[in-house]
Amino acid sequence: MNRARFDETNRKFQEYQAEFKIPILPSSQQENFNAQTFYRLYPELTPFHAIKPHQAQAFNPEKTRLYIESLQKQNHEINSELRQQAHDIVTLSQMVNTLIDENRSLSLLLEQKDLEMHSIVETMTINEAEEVSDLRHQLRFLEDENSVLLKHVQEQRLQLDDKIQDGYELEKQFQNSKKYCLQLEQQIEKHKLSEIALSEQMQILKENFRTEIEIKSSYQFENQKKDSVITSLTFTVEKLNKQLLQLSSDYEKLELDKNELHSKSNLKLYELNQQLDDLSNELSKYKITNDQLIQEINQQHEEIMKQQDYCDKMADQCDEIMNKLSMEIEKSQQLQVNENRLQEHIGQLSLQNTEYYNKLKLYQEQINTFIDQNNEDLENQKLKFDQIKQELKQEYLNDLKGKQLEIQELEEQNTSISKDLNNVKNEYEMLKIDYEQIKKEISDYQQQKRIIEQLQLQNRQYKLQLEENKALLQEFVSHKGGVQADIEERDKHIQKIINQKDDRIAELERDFQMYYEKCAILQQHQKNNEHLEQLNFNYREQKELFEQENERLKQEIQKLQNQINNYATIQKQQKFKAEKSIIEENQQLRKELNELGNELQKLRDQQVNMNTLPIPPKQASEAGSRVRQGGPSQDFQQTKQNQVYLQPQQQIQPTSPHHSQHSPVLSRRNIQESDDGSVKGGGNTQDKNMLISFTDDQIKQQQIQRQRDRENSYHSNMSNAPYRRKSQQQ
Repeated sequence: MNRARFDETNRKFQEYQAEFKIPILPSSQQENFNAQTFYRLYPELTPFHAIKPHQAQAFNPEKTRLYIESLQKQNHEINSELRQQAHDIVTLSQMVNTLIDENRSLSLLLEQKDLEMHSIVETMTINEAEEVSDLRHQLRFLEDENSVLLKHVQEQRLQLDDKIQDGYELEKQFQNSKKYCLQLEQQIEKHKLSEIALSEQMQILKENFRTEIEIKSSYQFENQKKDSVITSLTFTVEKLNKQLLQLSSDYEKLELDKNELHSKSNLKLYELNQQLDDLSNELSKYKITNDQLIQEINQQHEEIMKQQDYCDKMADQCDEIMNKLSMEIEKSQQLQVNENRLQEHIGQLSLQNTEYYNKLKLYQEQINTFIDQNNEDLENQKLKFDQIKQELKQEYLNDLKGKQLEIQELEEQNTSISKDLNNVKNEYEMLKIDYEQIKKEISDYQQQKRIIEQLQLQNRQYKLQLEENKALLQEFVSHKGGVQADIEERDKHIQKIINQKDDRIAELERDFQMYYEKCAILQQHQKNNEHLEQLNFNYREQKELFEQENERLKQEIQKLQNQINNYATIQKQQKFKAEKSIIEENQQLRKELNELGNELQKLRDQQVNMNTLPIPPKQASEAGSRVRQGGPSQDFQQTKQNQVYLQPQQQIQPTSPHHSQHSPVLSRRNIQESDDGSVKGGGNTQDKNMLISFTDDQIKQQQIQRQRDRENSYHSNMSNAPYRRKSQQQ
């Protein structure tokens, strides 16, 4: 906008220069600009020394007096206008000084706040870098601990897999023992069938004995004849008694063997109890490690929560910094807008001073409304931003609560799974004990089988003896007295043996019933083992899900850290861009000020030269001798004394203390260029240059207008002069 205004003024000046043929001399020739150069540039004006004698005698003093009076009036009007304009310029310069002071104070505030923002951002970046490094170090430390814990968990898993393999091997052994028990059951059923057949045979034998007793009663007289045979039978009975004694000794040996087996089984039970204690110790260690893992997970969760709180604080601080930066940028933009508007107002003040105050008030009202609107918009945006931030914060807190609930559920599931594991391990130990008991019972059943085989052998021997007895009874039927008593005793003994066998068979039936019940218990234990495998599978799945959730949380934390780092870099870039744009705008404004100062100096030098020009020649009151001698007349000298040409340095007397010693208008010699391109005038500052630009523009426009009016009036008066008409006639 400043550039367009400058181009417009330059174009108008060039048009004016082309119209009036005003030369722009170089700076080396501007000091030597005098009347000769002026009349050489303007040949239509007749110089004083070129007036001929006959032309001087032809001057009319009345007309020249009227012309001089009109010139004096114009001079008085011009002087009054100049005084009024000088007063207006002084007031305007004071106002501009106040505005410049305000602008300087605002720029100082901006620089101070910029430095504060620099320090805040530097401290924030340093703190953020340190905290990010600490967090990374903590994350690495936690990852190392996690890897160690994962290795420990893998070792525990391997141990658990080994134990599960041992359980599978025990189950296989149990299945083999079950098959063996089924085979034993089949054999026992076969033995039962054989025992039933033997009992039927015994019943038949009993009936045969009864018939034989009846036959014996009928043949008692034959028994007496066969006493010798009875003695032989008594001898055989003694043999049988000896065999019974031998059988009793064998039975005692079997009992001793049974006691030895009991002692061995007790030793095995003691060893199994020791193994059980070792396994329980391992389980307690596993529980301790599991509790430590849970505590470490809780600590990690607390650390994650702390990091989240820290991230929230960092986000709040970044929001505050962004708000401050946006406010500072808006203030700088408002200051730039105000500067542009002030420059526009100053350009308009050079044309109409009265409209300036009204427009200034209007602009102030517009600025106030604009500031109020901007403040309202800022407050609305701030409220919206706070609402969005609260909503995002609430959503994040809800997500965190959900994650905490999920973690609690996973921990509860972990505790329930650990309890189920303990229960399953206890059941496994019970199954192991039952397995050992069943093993012992199988060994007892094997011993009982051997006993049954021995009893079967005894039954065969008894059958053989019965057959022999039958033969003897058939031979010695006649003997009834003593032989009958022996036979009854023998029958009682045989009946006792049969009763003992029946009792043993009942005991075996009870044992087999208990065996069936234990087999049902073993099937239930097998189902429990399957349930344990399912629980282990579920536990592994839950653990994998928990590890995945932990990895996801780590990734989210890493994303948040990356977002914080990106946010800091974006802030730095934005600040760097804003500083760069401000520096470029300042440089552009300084260049424009330099150009305007240079043009102003040229115009001022031209104005100074124009003010130092001699007044055109007038007709003297005494029309003869003085004109011939080349000297001015008395009236001309009087008008020259009354005409006042005030220099710009004498017209403008600023009352501000800042400009008390130095004039706001700079001469060509005082203008200097600094290293950064700004115009400096003999030690004056930038605010002086701004004041100079304003006053010089106004002075330039007023001087151009006065020059045009003066030239028009001069040419009109000179066209009416008699010497001009005579010269034209000649």
